Amino acid sequence: MSNGEHFSIETGEPVGWNPNDDDPKIHTWVCRWLAEQWPEWQPRTRASAVEAIARFVHLAVKADASRPPASLRKYLIATLPPSGATGIGGDDEAWLNEDVAMLSDLDRQSLALADSQLGLGDDGRALAPSTAGRRRRRPDCERPHDAALADHV
Repeated sequence: MSNGEHFSIETGEPVGWNPNDDDPKIHTWVCRWLAEQWPEWQPRTRASAVEAIARFVHLAVKADASRPPASLRKYLIATLPPSGATGIGGDDEAWLNEDVAMLSDLDRQSLALADSQLGLGDDGRALAPSTAGRRRRRPDCERPHDAALADHV
């Protein structure tokens, strides 16, 4: 029984688990992931997840990334949800397209670095454990085919 999922005859795994040639940028992939999760979440969970993921995308950058625009987090919060604003591009979208890492570029080391930075406030000081936990809510980028949140939800 497949519960609506298609399975590969060769591997026996759901077809959705198989990597394809499309290697998206992190912000593109999280938009897709949010669209899949959105119907299952209540409004408060949605808002919390979007805020946390906006912080994560801000940190999931190439090693040689330039400094992000000051408005980037606000832009991400407005555009990441499935019903988000479109067509507002500008410097924020250009920076995302140029400096955000590809999904395949993330490894344990880069995720650990982002995770440690998510535990810091905008002023660089350590956050309370409960606040840091909310900010660490992100899709599991190590196993994107699982489409599961790491640590929460």
